[in-house]
Amino acid sequence: REKYRSIGRGDPVVVDGRKLRYLAGQPVDATDELIDGRSFDSIEGYKQLLLSDQDQLARSLSEKLLAYAIGMPPSFSHRLSVERIVEQAKISHYGLRSLVHLIVQSDAFLRN
Repeated sequence: REKYRSIGRGDPVVVDGRKLRYLAGQPVDATDELIDGRSFDSIEGYKQLLLSDQDQLARSLSEKLLAYAIGMPPSFSHRLSVERIVEQAKISHYGLRSLVHLIVQSDAFLRN
């Protein structure tokens, strides 16, 4: 039985009088496949797959930021605003500052 602290870490494990921060376990199998059929075998491969579609990454981030900004998940009626934000953000290479500015200037934000 392990005891966990409030921050989620277990109590230190003592082996032969030495405190160990962690115990090495079995290697993690990071191999998987995305819904579109592309596969990866490590976290680095996964990152590269996500970064290969910058439009989709910007769209997802815009939707999350817009949800935070308007206090609710974007609805179907917000789709056009999100597409405009992504299209305009492409000019500035999808910078976070640009995304935030475009979101607060969007109809979806101003009308909620």
